Amino acid sequence: MKTKLPKAIKKALKEGYVMSIIQFGSSLRKSIYQDIDLAIVLKNGCYDDFLEIVYGEKFQGFDISLIKEGEIHGPEKFRFGGHGAHFLSSMINGKILYGKNPFRVFKVSESQIRKSIISRLFDYIEDVRRAVFKDRINQNIKRRWPKFLRLSLYLLEANLKYPDILDWDNNQIGKYLKKYNIDLDATSKNLRNPKRLLILYETVWEKILKNEETI
Repeated sequence: MKTKLPKAIKKALKEGYVMSIIQFGSSLRKSIYQDIDLAIVLKNGCYDDFLEIVYGEKFQGFDISLIKEGEIHGPEKFRFGGHGAHFLSSMINGKILYGKNPFRVFKVSESQIRKSIISRLFDYIEDVRRAVFKDRINQNIKRRWPKFLRLSLYLLEANLKYPDILDWDNNQIGKYLKKYNIDLDATSKNLRNPKRLLILYETVWEKILKNEETI
């Protein structure tokens, strides 16, 4: 599959502001996907000029992550928002659309990926617990639930691989969840109930913390 870049990104390339463009995520692993994930690595000192070109443009069909050249680090230091080593792993294994992949000099271990994902799920749970004191839940809480389940299962089952687990369908996920007394069919029916969804998050999260011997 050849990825057609947005016009604004092409212009930024022509002006020499971009170091590399990396495609990653489900668009590389699946024939059906919601959008194309791109990581754009900017050259040092080019942020302002890049912003002048792309700000206000439409990037429909793309989910773009912007990373500065100076922010490229190994698994212990790399951060992108709430993401760490597991996001770096995606960058390392991504498809180069422009330039060279500066992340491929690094190696990420399975233990580093696990630690990174646990850290990310702590962010998810913080949002869930904030919702306890609001009259409605954030749409992100509903949207994240399928991914939360899959990442949780990866942490609970030593034989599962990241990011392969993210592409599993509900039948595959459901079979594993039964081991932990979680009925995915019943779960799906309760997603419209905000209180029930908050409880489901916590039920799974407690199992992770026990598995990691955190509680």
